[in-house]
Amino acid sequence: MPTSSDETNSVPSWTIRPARGGQSLEGAVRPTAYDAEWMPLRQSWRDAPEDRFRPGWARVRWDSEQLHVEAFFEGGDARNTATRLNERTWESGDVCEVFVHSIGASYYVEVHVTPENQRLQVRLPWYADRIGPPAGPPIESFMVHDPSWVQTSVGRYADGWIAHAVLPANVILPGPGKLRPDAILRLAVCRYDYRGDTNPVLSSTALLSTPRFHRWMEWHRAVLRAGE
Repeated sequence: MPTSSDETNSVPSWTIRPARGGQSLEGAVRPTAYDAEWMPLRQSWRDAPEDRFRPGWARVRWDSEQLHVEAFFEGGDARNTATRLNERTWESGDVCEVFVHSIGASYYVEVHVTPENQRLQVRLPWYADRIGPPAGPPIESFMVHDPSWVQTSVGRYADGWIAHAVLPANVILPGPGKLRPDAILRLAVCRYDYRGDTNPVLSSTALLSTPRFHRWMEWHRAVLRAGE
């Protein structure tokens, strides 16, 4: 099995700034502008976005106890029929997907948030792109059923929606401890946008070479910085 060497040196960096003023879960509010902290979602595997593509942006902040991930997606018609924790949300409608790996950990975290604030949360073995149908165990084997494992909130608008996920340090890190300045994470924020159709439009902050969100070697090299 390969080791978790620093392949992150060859992918784009994402500078993660500290959370401001004790940023809370109630922060799922549409931004008034998209500055350099907001990373656009793209279809980097295509020469040009498909006609049905709708823009989205993501921002990540941190403090010693948790990582805050926010994403705003255009599209006021977003919806998902999931009604409880850990349904297969990517099959039932629009979803924001967050992927985080702490360098050296034997697992990574995947969290889905729907426009109705239903959630899927998974703790997958590292290199999990090699498992799942048809070659490995189903994703249900790795679901985390504790509803307090992560926290999420959403905001709905006429022209879009925003998701806010809070991932505690003890969910991300392989042992007890806190997030610290200059720590490096692998990270990506992705989207399923069904637009009322059965064929979702996919996009990601990561510069993926194919539309497969689990391509960890192409996720961002996210660096936690101490100052503004």
